[in-house]
Amino acid sequence: MIDRSKLNILIVDDENLHSMLFQQYLKLEGYSQTMIYSPGIFNFPYIEKDKDFLNLKNLDIALVDLIFTRYISEGIGGKEIVKYLKELKKDIFIIGTSGYTKSMIKREMGGYIDEIIEKPIDLSYLKNIIKHHFN
Repeated sequence: MIDRSKLNILIVDDENLHSMLFQQYLKLEGYSQTMIYSPGIFNFPYIEKDKDFLNLKNLDIALVDLIFTRYISEGIGGKEIVKYLKELKKDIFIIGTSGYTKSMIKREMGGYIDEIIEKPIDLSYLKNIIKHHFN
């Protein structure tokens, strides 16, 4: 069982408001170790945009336990991020959000995404997913 305050969560979203709301929700739930990457909004030191792809040059992926990302984001490829991070750390837990159906995303992503939450996001469902996986 992982202590909530020690769980390292990376939030990747191209919508600033969504990122901040998720971060606030997670902090209220006791998950204090959150990092946000929102292209064009935050100067996130670990990710550098290069030719419409994200290079995670200085991020120590070993320190990240959970990634919460949109499946499709403007300006960045959620699919590419997920595949790249899973290749770096196979056991990282990735939750994707999307307006698309779960079956369509599972068909496209195979074993790269661990859990898919359809929009609108049910925060209690999100809480249960995290609790179930990390307990």
